[in-house]
Amino acid sequence: MKEKKKTRVGKLFKRQVLVTVLCVAVVVAVTLVASYAIFSKVKFGTEYNVVYTGNLSFSYVDLSEEGNVLGLVSTYPISDSEATKLTPFRFSVENTGTLVAKYTVKIVEDTATINADGCSDNLLDLSYLRYTFDKGEVKDLKSSVSPSNEKEFIVYEGTLQPFESNIHEIFLWISENSPNSVLGTHYHGKVIVEIEQAEGSNPYERPEDNRMKVTDIFNQENLGDTCGTYDDGVDTFFVGQCANNYLWYSGKLWRIVLKNNETGAVKMVTDNAITTIHYNTGSQMNFENSYADQWLRQEFLPTLHDYENYLVTNSNWDATMDSSRTPSRPSGTTSIERTVGLLNAYEYYTTYNQSEGKATYSTGYLNNATEWWLLNPHSTSYQNIIRKDGILSTSSFIVPDGIRPAINMKPEIYVTSGIGTISNPFKVIEDDSSLGGVLLSTRYSGEYLLFNQERYRIMGTEDGFTKIISADVSDDLANIQFHTTGTVNNFTVASIKTRLEEHYQNLDTSSKSLIESDRSWYLGAVGQGQSYKLGVCSVADVNKSTQECTKVSYLVKANIGLPRLGEMFVGQSSRESKETFWLLSAFTLSGAPYVYCVGADYNHTSPSFRHDVKPSMYLKSNVVIASTNTGDGTYEHPYEIELGS
Repeated sequence: MKEKKKTRVGKLFKRQVLVTVLCVAVVVAVTLVASYAIFSKVKFGTEYNVVYTGNLSFSYVDLSEEGNVLGLVSTYPISDSEATKLTPFRFSVENTGTLVAKYTVKIVEDTATINADGCSDNLLDLSYLRYTFDKGEVKDLKSSVSPSNEKEFIVYEGTLQPFESNIHEIFLWISENSPNSVLGTHYHGKVIVEIEQAEGSNPYERPEDNRMKVTDIFNQENLGDTCGTYDDGVDTFFVGQCANNYLWYSGKLWRIVLKNNETGAVKMVTDNAITTIHYNTGSQMNFENSYADQWLRQEFLPTLHDYENYLVTNSNWDATMDSSRTPSRPSGTTSIERTVGLLNAYEYYTTYNQSEGKATYSTGYLNNATEWWLLNPHSTSYQNIIRKDGILSTSSFIVPDGIRPAINMKPEIYVTSGIGTISNPFKVIEDDSSLGGVLLSTRYSGEYLLFNQERYRIMGTEDGFTKIISADVSDDLANIQFHTTGTVNNFTVASIKTRLEEHYQNLDTSSKSLIESDRSWYLGAVGQGQSYKLGVCSVADVNKSTQECTKVSYLVKANIGLPRLGEMFVGQSSRESKETFWLLSAFTLSGAPYVYCVGADYNHTSPSFRHDVKPSMYLKSNVVIASTNTGDGTYEHPYEIELGS
């Protein structure tokens, strides 16, 4: 039996948040003439009340008028019948995950506030507090004491199915039988919600009640003033400056673009370029079997989780030539069936042109200030691209530009959590087990992890080792030369290799122990109009991926190296610094190395120029996600890793 997952909403700690604070200072005077009480309320906590652990996800929303405060319902001792006629404290709970959640509502003593207030010797006798939950049985608070802690009181226990929600009410008051001894005493407490996975809960069970499918994302009512939808009769597009159409799937952040009106399938494109390569040779204008097509099928598609069940594998990609700067829907003259492709010019243009003033080409949600290839050619000599300013433009097939893969997700796939923002994107179900102890090599390309207290991303595996790349430029590797002269392009003797070795030696001991040291780094050259595969493969075989090909014989041994042309995540991200950085691949083995240019393409340059470095390295095959891990592989919550047995 799987170990149950349990967490507690109530304290500020990464994936746990403060829920509701009850902070009541009580002064009660009881006489033969009148009774009164003075209550002082203190509010704490401003974070979103969301807890998630794998597929166990839960949210809390305070519905009371006074915010994060549970106050007594009257300002004087009162009878039970009178108390339940007044305004209660109201809150909602929702199971936003895919596991059946068991949850417990407690009122507990707030020791931190008691210590801050200095009233530990002047606390209210809890025997005089009464409560009712959801207008149920009226009870003394002390009658609900937890068997494990005399300062915690269990007021409710229940379960929620995936995507089910409840609204609850708590009435809390001072008994009408309170004696004068309560005069001047204090009570400080807080309401917490504890959640755990219910026995037998299976994330792949899909009850047909109250759950959102990915196609239903287009039914959102509150898209904001700068975002809308447009139906052209075939597809419904998100248009404008949309900020709530992000989705996280297989270690990548995607932007939802459209859904097909007939099938409900949802087309999305990666938020940023995943790599940059030459589109094709100078004599080949078609997408089919181009370098771009090969990279998408052979290098990118295998990194996607269970794609045969998640994606429309026989999608039709219309690559009909279009030289217009105001393109219309392509005719279908040139189309190809693929699982993964690129956006065409019409799809990009529609996301801002049909937005009724909500956006322009420069402010539309698909413009990310980098250059990237589109699917359809502009002419027999040029391919359509998007420039870094968002303008639809053209480029020669034989120069490198960014690749932003596009997919069509099946409409019946369920959204498990998220609200569609960049910091809390929609998520689809992927895993059903705890990640602690899981081999890092089994995780998804693109997921974030912490290494040496910095963010890195998983590029993939090579020879059984997990390869990672820094998500940002390291401070000690900024603005450096590949070599001190403009004539040395051999990484084996280049000064940049020495700087990388210094970086390795400066790592802390625990980080250094994770690295597979003295690894082989392939140093193939990729010339103009040549296949990205030549950076690692002896021959650019159209039928073999870089994983399968025979590797080049020219290599170097190093502890830390550089990314190669065409590798995963060798590009800019909106989350990362916009800098130029060196690549391991060369234009020619006797010429200049490649450098990634900000917002544009790869180019070759003199080794004596100064650019930044994003170090890359291989981790040992037994590196695992740490048992203490609190992350889920996203940018906001990267994995914590350690050396396994």
